[in-house]
Amino acid sequence: MAEGLFSGGVLLAAKEGLHTILSNYASPMLTKSIGVAIPPSVIGFVSGAGGGCAQSLVMGPTSLIVTACVAASKEEGGESVSAFQVAQKVIHERGIRGLYRGAPAVAVRQATNWASRQGFTEFIRPRIPIDGAIGELVAGCIGGTLSAWNTPFEVARIQSQSSND
Repeated sequence: MAEGLFSGGVLLAAKEGLHTILSNYASPMLTKSIGVAIPPSVIGFVSGAGGGCAQSLVMGPTSLIVTACVAASKEEGGESVSAFQVAQKVIHERGIRGLYRGAPAVAVRQATNWASRQGFTEFIRPRIPIDGAIGELVAGCIGGTLSAWNTPFEVARIQSQSSND
């Protein structure tokens, strides 16, 4: 629960901050100076990627602990292992930096996921013939579905965080 609260807050702040800066400042400035606006879908891809990278700062340690708990549980014959115990062990053996093992894979996975979701949703939104909340829901569902292409990055994240290197 705490992971979702913190990572969601970081994602929302970074993504919406970038989206606001690009939409309200960068795009109008480019339009005024060279006559070219940044398309909403490009703003969506960039703000989603930035939000995903920022979110990986929180997701890295928490996903490492979850992955390590699952691996330790398998080693213990199916007996559950405490996340606190896993975190203590990692910090004791590797220091705080050990919690960020596999961080590049987490960042790539989160950036591609949120860039796709936000970018595809922004691209689809004006093409949905339904207005209001239902149109937003349909655009979001399509954008989320199209972001599933990055599943191999999730596999890479799990492998990099599970390795004993």
